[in-house]
Amino acid sequence: MKQTHFKYSHNQYRQIIIFFISFIFLFLFIAICSLIGDAKINYISLFPNVISNYLNNSILIEYRLPRLLIGACVGANFAISGAILQAVTKNPLAAPNVTGINAGSSFFSVLSLLIFANTNFFILPLASFTGAIFAGIVVYFFANKKGITPLRLILSGVAVDAFFHSGTTFILVNNTEAVGSIYVWLSGSLWGKEWSEFLFILPCSIIGIFVSIVLSKRINILNLSDEVIIGLGLNIKKNRIILLILAVFLSSTGVCLVGPIGFIGLIIPNIMRTLFKYDYKLIIPFSALGGAFLVILSDTIGRSVLAPIEIPAGLISSLLGSPYFIYLLLKSRF
Repeated sequence: MKQTHFKYSHNQYRQIIIFFISFIFLFLFIAICSLIGDAKINYISLFPNVISNYLNNSILIEYRLPRLLIGACVGANFAISGAILQAVTKNPLAAPNVTGINAGSSFFSVLSLLIFANTNFFILPLASFTGAIFAGIVVYFFANKKGITPLRLILSGVAVDAFFHSGTTFILVNNTEAVGSIYVWLSGSLWGKEWSEFLFILPCSIIGIFVSIVLSKRINILNLSDEVIIGLGLNIKKNRIILLILAVFLSSTGVCLVGPIGFIGLIIPNIMRTLFKYDYKLIIPFSALGGAFLVILSDTIGRSVLAPIEIPAGLISSLLGSPYFIYLLLKSRF
């Protein structure tokens, strides 16, 4: 028994070390990516006093660093949201952009951008969260008609997603003067992000990640069969609703800032599941890191490959994610 306990403690210790090394590497990756872009930076001039010169460079501090930090937070939010949705639905194809949550959030956000164009900053996050919650309720209502099953949840999500996408398209077709800026946002763009927006998303991400880790034991249990869950005394319906609200919160706070960046919530949790099986105590924090890495990578590729033309991060992530989505479709029993 002692030997088994020692082995488990050693593995746990190693995983914590790997996480913190990955966390440090994420910040190094952000620093490196901040040096890449259309505007030329004299890299040699940074070296005599790296930190001081870096902090005094207006291009890095005012433009690139806030967008990259926001990208990291948003990527973490989307990835954890996807991990939770996949656990609740017991379906590896579940993600905010597949279950209608991102589409509902985008639809309400576009409405708020048109109706309250120059009002308080918090109108957009509120509209985004309201839209995501509304989409979640509609999906849950249809999926619950004959008893919720993972497949019925996904099919309801796809239908709701199509409905809200149609609504968003209809609004844009009838408001051509607003199409340009809104279309860039709908493509999942980090362009023009500011420190004030980072100060909004950071606490949302911290709260969302913390609550997700706290609830990770329940998420692990929800991956078992319903009979076993009931036998363990866990209220399935109540916990699914709580976790769906958490997934909606994480996704909507990301959508309201950068738009719906596709496939982050689909790819990353599936990759982490191949590494950590179904242990969400590890899947959640490592998904957060993976989501952050992928969004930052997508944004860096998008603003450098065809510079000065900027490709939205959402389009790059979709190009990277589409082949993996096809692979999952072929592999999945659904």
